[in-house]
Amino acid sequence: MPLPEYWLDVQVEGQTLVLRLHGDMDLISADQVARTIATDGVGLRSVVLDLSDLDFMDSSGLRLILELQTCPQDSRVGFVAPHGVVAQLMKVTGVASMLNWVPDPAPQG
Repeated sequence: MPLPEYWLDVQVEGQTLVLRLHGDMDLISADQVARTIATDGVGLRSVVLDLSDLDFMDSSGLRLILELQTCPQDSRVGFVAPHGVVAQLMKVTGVASMLNWVPDPAPQG
């Protein structure tokens, strides 16, 4: 059975909501990430978006990431670095230098 173009792993590690994004991040998947943070992140201290398994990201994904980075100080947001074309997109657009990069907070499981 082929994998979908996008899927999201959601975990809570202590007081941190960890979202591992896989595949392509576009308008639909960016909206899914935003909804997941709004519902599953309630009461938690921080959110980490693991971008390391993304294969593609469009402007919707970039917009979401920038919006998350500018969240109020009482909610911390960190990002696990992407690779390949997504890393290049973030570098070329200048977004990479604006983000709070963190190591992977927990092993995938």
